[in-house]
Amino acid sequence: MPGWAIDNCDAKIDAIVVASIDRYMAALGYDKRGGYYVADMSDDDGDQAYIYVVRPNGKGEGGGAVETVGNIYVSSVERHRYKDDFAYIRTTVRKACSPLHDSLPAVGDMEKLCKQIDTIRVTLNMSSSGQQGTISSYVSSIEGLANLIRDGQYAAITTSVVFRVRSVISSIGAVVASLQSIAQSEKDVIEAFQKNLGPAMDKLAAELPRKKASITLAGVLSVVTWGIEAVEAVSSKNVAGGLKAGVTAIQGIYAFKFQESKGNAQATGLGQGRDAGARAVNESIVSGKKSLNQALRDAEDKLAERVNDLGKTINSQMECFDIEPRPILMKANALEVSCSGVRSVADDALPHLAGKLRAVAGEMSGLNASLVFSRHRSIGRAPNGVAPEFSKMATFVVDALKALAYDLETFGYSLHDYVSDLEHTEGKAASRLLGVAPKYPGL
Repeated sequence: MPGWAIDNCDAKIDAIVVASIDRYMAALGYDKRGGYYVADMSDDDGDQAYIYVVRPNGKGEGGGAVETVGNIYVSSVERHRYKDDFAYIRTTVRKACSPLHDSLPAVGDMEKLCKQIDTIRVTLNMSSSGQQGTISSYVSSIEGLANLIRDGQYAAITTSVVFRVRSVISSIGAVVASLQSIAQSEKDVIEAFQKNLGPAMDKLAAELPRKKASITLAGVLSVVTWGIEAVEAVSSKNVAGGLKAGVTAIQGIYAFKFQESKGNAQATGLGQGRDAGARAVNESIVSGKKSLNQALRDAEDKLAERVNDLGKTINSQMECFDIEPRPILMKANALEVSCSGVRSVADDALPHLAGKLRAVAGEMSGLNASLVFSRHRSIGRAPNGVAPEFSKMATFVVDALKALAYDLETFGYSLHDYVSDLEHTEGKAASRLLGVAPKYPGL
């Protein structure tokens, strides 16, 4: 992403450059007077003399030219020293700040990603509360099979499948809801870093000239903890005859919540030399143990750990994502089949649902969290935050949706063949019956 991490970041860096030069010159005994750094001296006769060094402009450029007042000698080397020192300070401070250029995910891209995932979540919502997509209506049609095929082994197996569809989709939807919270959490922690960065840079520019060996930037650092909120997946409802769902929806899935308290960024052991400014930037903002960037990395590391723990919870309940038919041995005593109704489900509801699930899988696979969360290699949990953990879970969702779509299509083929076989068998049996009807001789 082009540009600086925050608005006016380049101007804030310029201010740190100027402050670093101010600190350096103050350590050498110079005071700021107008457009100069001025050192009061005494010449060989004890008379007052002055060395004037031109200050850099507001962007930290230029400066370093030496002028004298009074009978005082400044060597050629000394006259060029300050220009070189100022140039060195400019270079090192800007280099220290370079990770803040092209560094952070764009807020608009993160918002778009969160909205895309939320749209998928709504599409998969099986709960009667909240917004739902068309998938829920197809599931309701499929659940009606329990009333279209009654009695017998095929009816029992069909019912066991029917009662799993809703909870399987709901379980996948619960994982998607958690994914949405992961993306939102990454967005929240990046935005917190951005909001802290401007005040931290301003305070650093204000503190540097004071010559203290240690600098504390109060209240500019986010100490992040991750709250959790349960995501409820809907188990299959009781749709017929007092039968219960063959599988319970996944348990223990949760959404993450960004929570922060304010802490202090610190830089210690700065010294008074030419490297003090760059060292202060690194210690308090970019790479120190108590820097803004380290706080960002800590938060992202903790979030990644929680996501991995959630993955273990999902892996321990894989049966919640499978509509595997269960073998049931029984014979029909009062078989009742609505052939037209079953064919409608087989040829309409199931193919449409499978198509919708594949479309959602396509939407999920099109989410490029690795690109959206990418940043400079020195910022936070580089190169892309929790994107590896997010992508692993998203891939699981894609695979689960595709597998379910395939199983539902296979289920539809089975239903279609079942009805066709019934009709064929009935016709064939009727023909045989006609063939064995008694024929009486005429008179």
